[in-house]
Amino acid sequence: MSKRANNKLKKKKRNKWLISILVIVLILAALLFGTVQIARWIVANNTAEIISQIVPTEITGANTVQITASSPEDITKHLNDAQEQVVARSRGFVDSAKASTDGTNLFLCIV
Repeated sequence: MSKRANNKLKKKKRNKWLISILVIVLILAALLFGTVQIARWIVANNTAEIISQIVPTEITGANTVQITASSPEDITKHLNDAQEQVVARSRGFVDSAKASTDGTNLFLCIV
């Protein structure tokens, strides 16, 4: 076998290995991307569920509280007063929740 034929054979083997490694990396990247997207979807759905549980029109328990606030400041005050309930109802998804307002908009920072 000539030296040139031997080099071509080595190059073909090397190309097969490189293509195989590239395919494996692409498959792992697709799996990782899918996992991240599923995790984002789960967080989005659980966040909506948590928010719907913590900001109902009535909060029942030892005291029944009606949210009759007409301004963002009143709602912010109520949410900040009920911060412990928010964290307790989140089943471990929320560490802290703080509401703030700029006068017209209400911001709820959930961490």
